[in-house]
Amino acid sequence: MTEELFNALLEEIFEQERAIGKTKGIEYIHQNSYDRLDNFKRIGALFKLDPKVVLGVYLRKHLDAIMNYISTGEAKSEDILGRLLDARVYLSLLWGLIVEDRKVV
Repeated sequence: MTEELFNALLEEIFEQERAIGKTKGIEYIHQNSYDRLDNFKRIGALFKLDPKVVLGVYLRKHLDAIMNYISTGEAKSEDILGRLLDARVYLSLLWGLIVEDRKVV
């Protein structure tokens, strides 16, 4: 893949990530919270877990599916590109949790 095509691919991925943030992400914000990381914080508080651990569980599901695809060449229940995109979004959310932790400490 040429550098030009790869850069165009990255731009397409970034656009899809932004779209997920505007649609899927809103579903996970509880009541009147404006915190994009609210879901992980609420569930973490409920189960006395660090929000990063909660996010890690969500992310792990996608990573398991990705590893299965790498091993078998098959995606079982969801298109592998969707799984890759979801994993990227979760990594961005993890980034947000880490940045918040660093600013508080």
